[in-house]
Amino acid sequence: MSGILVIVPCGASKIWAKQPDAGAVQAQDAYTGPPFVLHRQYAERFGDQWVILSAKYGFLQPKQLLPNSTK
Repeated sequence: MSGILVIVPCGASKIWAKQPDAGAVQAQDAYTGPPFVLHRQYAERFGDQWVILSAKYGFLQPKQLLPNSTK
């Protein structure tokens, strides 16, 4: 396997702070803070593959579903 893997750190800001009734969402859409958004843009532009390093869940695939963390 070849290519560039980009590891994007998670962020404290999550979708459920603004949309508390949102159910499970893909990991790539769960984190909403400006640093995460910038890192994601970089990963999608320059990486062949990217993953999210979550403090709570470890490594996440971008499309992996995360439960609503406020419920």
